Amino acid sequence: MKPAFALILPFLLSPFAATAESVEEFLRKSLKNNINAENIHPGAKYIVRMGESEFSLNKDQVLAYISEIKGAGTKSEIIEFKIIGTTEEKDIISVVSRAKMQQTIGSAIITGEAVSHSIIQRKNGTFSIIFNHSTQ
Repeated sequence: MKPAFALILPFLLSPFAATAESVEEFLRKSLKNNINAENIHPGAKYIVRMGESEFSLNKDQVLAYISEIKGAGTKSEIIEFKIIGTTEEKDIISVVSRAKMQQTIGSAIITGEAVSHSIIQRKNGTFSIIFNHSTQ
């Protein structure tokens, strides 16, 4: 996996499930890869854009990525985080956010910024991502 992709994917995964949390708390927690399968909508789609390159992932690919980075002992730190805007209608929340992250993968340290647009479903107090587009 490309190091830049490894940095941006946690941002892509931003809004996953949590109970009794605010959207911001949920996004921050998710940026640190604290997510699981129940937090991803079955039909979820993730798109990461880095310069001219674009990657598209489904739920199974995201879960494989999470397993891979956890197995590698990757550590993620949020340097800056800001919600730019939100819109909420019934159980659907649209969030645009910006994050600056640092990841330690072995002895390599990677820092990057991304803007993400996420569509989140809230069901029974739990957030799950339906769609996420992130640009680095």
